[in-house]
Amino acid sequence: LRGLAEQGIDPRAGEAKEKAAKAQAEAEKERAAKFTFGALMADYANELERQGKTSHAKVRGIFKLHLIEGAPTLAATPAALVNAEQVADLLRGLSEAGKERTAGKVRSYCRAAFEMARTSKLSLQVPVLFKSYGVQHNPAAETVAIKLVPDKNPLMPVHLRQYWQAIEPLQGVRGAVLRLHLLTGGQRIEQLRQLRRLNVGEGSITLLDAKGRTGRGARLHTVPLLRAAREALDSLLAFNPGEFPLSVDGGESPVSAKAIADWAKEAAAGVEWMPTDKPIGQFQAKRIRSGVETALASLRVSQETRGHLLSHGVTGVQAVSYDGHDYAPQKLEALETLHRFLTETSASVVHISSRVAA
Repeated sequence: LRGLAEQGIDPRAGEAKEKAAKAQAEAEKERAAKFTFGALMADYANELERQGKTSHAKVRGIFKLHLIEGAPTLAATPAALVNAEQVADLLRGLSEAGKERTAGKVRSYCRAAFEMARTSKLSLQVPVLFKSYGVQHNPAAETVAIKLVPDKNPLMPVHLRQYWQAIEPLQGVRGAVLRLHLLTGGQRIEQLRQLRRLNVGEGSITLLDAKGRTGRGARLHTVPLLRAAREALDSLLAFNPGEFPLSVDGGESPVSAKAIADWAKEAAAGVEWMPTDKPIGQFQAKRIRSGVETALASLRVSQETRGHLLSHGVTGVQAVSYDGHDYAPQKLEALETLHRFLTETSASVVHISSRVAA
């Protein structure tokens, strides 16, 4: 120490530097142990929930089953050290187990979570928490995309009409909910069920569409109300004086999406489906939405109007930055066309519906 001092070197500075290096190493070790792959996916799910996205529950469920419980070693790996091969192995295991659609979802969620962490240092839209993960690259983005056959299985228009005939006479909350769902164009059940009383207007309802809008919040989606739809909604408002019209507890909380899907399935269970060149197969509530689009397409409603009515396909520079039209008249006209198709028995309409099967 005396020798160092005689050379003009302060020995205390070296000790301080050594202590600082040890402290930094310990902090890095603690950070790596805390900010793991599993923790990243949990924080990503929390952020989705903060943004009002219902997909947060799916993210938690999938990664609890397939990462936390299914691959605990990988889940405990620091997120900053996860590589593309590890992610690919996780996806491969799901694919080989016959769960290709799940594998596609896992890749999509992983890619979004890692991208959120990677851009957190520069993006003001990402919570500062994600900076702590120290992610420098997106390993999920480096994996090869999983090509899936589209799950395109809409109800044929003739079957959509039969479904309407099954739910039209239903009484109580069930009937009103199912009629409102169909008469508003088959809106996404997850969004429709969360309709709030304050978002009910005289001639329309406003839904919050957060689908595919990571970090940007929900988009307001206004849907016109036909008289029959208004009647169904008024009965729901009377049944449920609380905040949520689509409810079974007086409006204290919204009815679950599963309950609505089950109600639709039960209503369709007694239908003797008309034979077409495309068999009805298994009835699922999600097929109502695509069935509406198929019916409207057969009735020559434009793709643009269908996109605005069903809140999809309205992206791009023109739609986002320049087109300020709300398309309310076109939406209402499309819903009137749908209602006529569901309630009329014109032979020409039947002919159109059967021809759409191709």
